[in-house]
Amino acid sequence: MARYFLFLAYNGSGFHGWQDQPDAVTVQRTVEHALGCLLPPAVRLTGAGRTDTGVHASYYVAHFDSEQAGLEDNQDFLRHLNGILPRTVAVFGVRRMSDTAHARFDAVSRTYRYAIMRARCPFALSGWHHEYRPLNVPRMEEACRVLGNYTDFTSFSKVHTDVRTFNCRIMDAHFVSGDWAQMVPMLRRYGPEAGEAPADTPASVPISGYPALIFEITADRFLRNMVRAIMGTLLQVGTGRCTPDDVRRIIEAKDRCAAGMSVPADGLYLTDIRYPYPVL
Repeated sequence: MARYFLFLAYNGSGFHGWQDQPDAVTVQRTVEHALGCLLPPAVRLTGAGRTDTGVHASYYVAHFDSEQAGLEDNQDFLRHLNGILPRTVAVFGVRRMSDTAHARFDAVSRTYRYAIMRARCPFALSGWHHEYRPLNVPRMEEACRVLGNYTDFTSFSKVHTDVRTFNCRIMDAHFVSGDWAQMVPMLRRYGPEAGEAPADTPASVPISGYPALIFEITADRFLRNMVRAIMGTLLQVGTGRCTPDDVRRIIEAKDRCAAGMSVPADGLYLTDIRYPYPVL
């Protein structure tokens, strides 16, 4: 039996998240069905973690076991697999791993990005959260720095969730401002940093004239709804409804009702999952 890591991306708009659920269309079930057509008997995927309903992933990792060897060198396998999958899911790699490699438990960090469009833009009707109110981004950055001082994020977790602990270690949280045309690479794992203008473009010349804001956060793990709740609270800071000191009090309250409303899922992307050497 060989263990493989599968690398994929998906548009989450038509799915009830990654994890398999009864009577719901999920990414896991969709990919497992496609794999089952090529690698009978049925294949069971183990993903790097959950993503909520409507959340996207530009980089996702899952593992599976198969009696068939050599899949990592079989380009026909990838071509046929993508031919079976809907266009909202793309598999871009498969790698043979050690028998003990685990897509979820071996991961040391995950990175999410939340995309905010700050102007009326006909090219960003989906995949972005539209926020037209003036935002005090420096104050939002100040609130981001507060997050790293805490580990218990009960206030930003969905209630009645089946977790043993609400502790997470946030390694980084920050905002990047730029133009919409510059922000498109943020959907890819590898590419220019969000907000980085091409070398031949003067910094004072807008590319498209559509201002955008990207929130990026990296942690060892995330609770359900955590990034969307944090983003909703940071938007309250940006609009002057609360302060960075209020964010401290919200976290210390350990009460979901103390935090801001969750922002819509459509602007949220899982963009990176890191593993230690020699796992990956």
